[in-house]
Amino acid sequence: MNETGSSLSVVGLFENADIVVKFVLLLLLAGSIWSWTVIVEKLFRLRAARRSTSTLTARAAEARTVEELVGERHESDQPARAVLVAGVEECIAFADDSAESMAERRERIDRAMRLALGAQLRQLEL
Repeated sequence: MNETGSSLSVVGLFENADIVVKFVLLLLLAGSIWSWTVIVEKLFRLRAARRSTSTLTARAAEARTVEELVGERHESDQPARAVLVAGVEECIAFADDSAESMAERRERIDRAMRLALGAQLRQLEL
């Protein structure tokens, strides 16, 4: 075997590399650490959103009034709650409008909830 004194280990290769190669490797390492940080943070946020959605689903099954369904104001950081509140507010806003058919009312509430859902999804993507 021909051994020239240089090791084929990662540390040995890094130590014997040119300054440009070292810079690129350090840049790749920093990018990898940053990417994994973002991935882990997104996983935590999605898990929290999933947990709040299941909690809200259980609450919706047991709720008898709108107040029980919507809950307290300090829960506003929950994406599912924001969508539900948008639907409830839209339902209450024009509750006395007798000129509106049930299909029109349903469409208006659906549109408000879709807009809220889109906003919450954009927030989760950030």
